Amino acid sequence: MVKDQNIWQILTFGRTLDINELIANRKILEAFSLKGKNAIVTGGNKGLGRAISLGLASAGANVVIAARDLEASENVAKEIKKIGTDSLAVKTDVSNQKDVKDLVNKTIEKFNRIDILVNNAGVINRPRQAATEIPEEIWDWVIDINLKGTFLVSREVAKSMIENKKGKILCIGSILCEIAQAWHAPYVASKGGIRQLVKALALEWAPYKIHVNALCPHYFRTDFVKKSLEDPERYEQILKNTPMGRVGEPEDLIGSSIFLCSEASNLMTGQIILIDAGYSLP
Repeated sequence: MVKDQNIWQILTFGRTLDINELIANRKILEAFSLKGKNAIVTGGNKGLGRAISLGLASAGANVVIAARDLEASENVAKEIKKIGTDSLAVKTDVSNQKDVKDLVNKTIEKFNRIDILVNNAGVINRPRQAATEIPEEIWDWVIDINLKGTFLVSREVAKSMIENKKGKILCIGSILCEIAQAWHAPYVASKGGIRQLVKALALEWAPYKIHVNALCPHYFRTDFVKKSLEDPERYEQILKNTPMGRVGEPEDLIGSSIFLCSEASNLMTGQIILIDAGYSLP
């Protein structure tokens, strides 16, 4: 028997359960299940978004893929259906309010409610440029999609979650939510903004049991950072600055995403969690 029964009360969200019952029925593992939940993943058709979409589906969720490339989204939707849950692809520009409202309406029309939102859609200014040379239109493009888009989608989805008095919102930030980097001023500004937006929304929506958190990865092997990883000198520098000595793979984000979208994280909100192999430690 566990000496401190309060520990188990916390792990089971206030319900007093015997340790033998927990072992026999795997009650703790049930808290990580997303069976019957309905999720939206923006930018969910490639890279980290695709991995998260497939991961949520493997945990039992129905997943709506929201991105600008409808064909790519439909391909991921087919993959999800093979896993055994339902899916829908919706052509969406997250910086466009009309598109966002259409996304929410179509999701509710098909699945009746929204339980989970993953704000993953994002862009970065390429090529790397000095702040003095970045055109205004590039600044607007990055901020509109990364920061404004995160706000617009969160705002519309939260209206539904507030009615249901429950929801999980997960924003995919970046290690640059916490540290700075030269040559990417718009991207760094947008991710820094997401850090504070997550905290503001978490505070405002806590009374409705809406949890808002962020995962902040460093270098993950996706098209987003492909050029950096293909440059031997740059790649070596990245590994040298990463205590665990490796970059992330898309699947490395699945476990933490499921956790923050599940009942297992019911006491967490407003948290910025770094998934960076120790990159931010030195």
